[in-house]
Amino acid sequence: MKFFKSILFFIVFSTSTFASNPVDMGSECGFALNKIPFSKQEALTSNTMELARDAFIQCLSSYLTIETVSPKGDEHLAVDFLFEAIKVLGWPVKRFETPNLVEGLTRPRSNLIATLPANGAAEYDWSELPKARSVLLNHHMDVVGVIPEQWESPDLTFSGKVAPSIDYPNKQYIWGRGALDMKGIGMLQLVSMVIIERLGWPRNKDIHFLAVSDEEQASSGAIGTVQAMAKGQSLHALTKAALMLNESGGASMDLPKDGVNLHLIGVEEKGAAWMKLKDKDPMTLLSNLAKLRTLDIYKQIKEDKGSFKRSDCSLIKLVTPGSKVNVVASKLEFTIDCSDSVSEDFFKSVFTDGFDAITFEQTSLQNEHKIVLATKSSSHGSIGLSQSVLEVFAVGVHRLGFVELPSKQPKKADFYKETQTNVIKKFIKNLGSVNIPISILRRLQWIPFMKRFMLRQVANAFDIDGLFRTTCQFTALNSDQDSAEALLDCRLLHTAKGPDSIEGFFKDVKSFIGNENLVIEPIIGWNVSSSPIQGEEYDIIVSTLNKLDPKALVTPYLFPAGTDNKFFRDPVTAGEPSVLPIPSYGFFPVFLDSEMVASMHGSNEKFPLDQIAPGLFKYSHVLRELIAKE
Repeated sequence: MKFFKSILFFIVFSTSTFASNPVDMGSECGFALNKIPFSKQEALTSNTMELARDAFIQCLSSYLTIETVSPKGDEHLAVDFLFEAIKVLGWPVKRFETPNLVEGLTRPRSNLIATLPANGAAEYDWSELPKARSVLLNHHMDVVGVIPEQWESPDLTFSGKVAPSIDYPNKQYIWGRGALDMKGIGMLQLVSMVIIERLGWPRNKDIHFLAVSDEEQASSGAIGTVQAMAKGQSLHALTKAALMLNESGGASMDLPKDGVNLHLIGVEEKGAAWMKLKDKDPMTLLSNLAKLRTLDIYKQIKEDKGSFKRSDCSLIKLVTPGSKVNVVASKLEFTIDCSDSVSEDFFKSVFTDGFDAITFEQTSLQNEHKIVLATKSSSHGSIGLSQSVLEVFAVGVHRLGFVELPSKQPKKADFYKETQTNVIKKFIKNLGSVNIPISILRRLQWIPFMKRFMLRQVANAFDIDGLFRTTCQFTALNSDQDSAEALLDCRLLHTAKGPDSIEGFFKDVKSFIGNENLVIEPIIGWNVSSSPIQGEEYDIIVSTLNKLDPKALVTPYLFPAGTDNKFFRDPVTAGEPSVLPIPSYGFFPVFLDSEMVASMHGSNEKFPLDQIAPGLFKYSHVLRELIAKE
């Protein structure tokens, strides 16, 4: 009977059309959540979990159809959806606006707060300090953009469809930008709150559900929220939060050892320095960026025999469509002018020989040749991308003789040296408890080169180059005949120790490059942020996961990117020194492979259906234990 019920659900879901607007979709989500029954039985039964899973699918699928693309965001549409869903549940909920911090945009950003009070009250005053402490669940509603042709099917990008993938035809996923980053986490939070309410689990803390805007660009929502938490302001109640759960956590099977389920609790994040590099000549910028080790092109450059050089050709224009500093470009459009004739496949060979999975398009009109290069997917600027379209372009223009690039790695800047914070030391120690090679390397760190070797081995195991050091990613390049501009996404770790300042780092980059004509314009910068790995709330997360998963290895983790956590960990960064720090942890108890992690700012982002039930089970039970303590 259960099998036929599931089949019926998918047939109805797949053949039905979504409601016409966010308000109607929100009501339908609320009705699906309301099907989870109130029960005197505290155990999470299979029937309750099945209804919770169905509600999760209904709500997330609808949520993903709302296009809240950064930097504009349009989060007011997502707020309409969430407000209506929570209104059906009968919880206190309100919209609030924060100033728009994105350059060139003036419309205030929409955000939402809802609360499940510990005392069961139907109303809540967020401006007053409550008696009960609280747990704050935060997710951001905005998402990064998409390039539809790089997805398995262009119609999947904001579809919310339940469908298999080409590589895994026997597995089902909910497809759409934001499925993992981070509308899917938002739905884990919301459904877990409903489970807690309906099963009557003891609540000695309020639970706040916070949905913020603009995390992907300027953090208008998070900064405005922290500012509204000051005494006498509209969200002062949130200062009673014992902790916040947000993005930057994760889970992985078989790392660092077969049979071990690794649960990563995000307690620390790298800082960042985003910048524009400007020069009159794009080839000079490429040379500068190569010196900074942002181009992995040495093999192709070393193998170049000079057979493609053309003295009669020149670059006229170069565009990175949708340039974004924290997203590695996946598409370049440029025009090359040649006074002499060019064979039909000449430029294709120049720009694709030695590279895999490069899409090449060329349109020629007399002497001008318009070329489009594209890779399968973009990538998060904190992680990078092997054989990015920018690297392909750099090799091509080197082959043409437009620029001379190095065939071996240049000297390494001092700010790239590996760094061990206390969180990293604890992380390595925990991995070593189940992995003998790591344990041995850890004990040999007194040998000068062994510490660096150990950190690199662990970073390679997680498929994140530079996990334990400052990194810089070249993410976009644009030029015309008069000027050129590159975007650079640097993630800082060396500044966690010593007096290094963010402002000083921008100067260090220019000094190391050594180009007097180079102009560096800082976009934004912040330092490393962290939360305690000793304390009651963190211990509850660890001990509960260990009870729920016999194979669990729970460990604190350095997240290589940045999130809104930093503003709650250090409210001074949000311009509000009167607000006390809130310990903020990344928590996402869903097993994902490296390809799915990369999809968060890349292509084919999707939430695996087989992870919904176990994800809800872990999230709700960890939340249950956190709110049980007064």
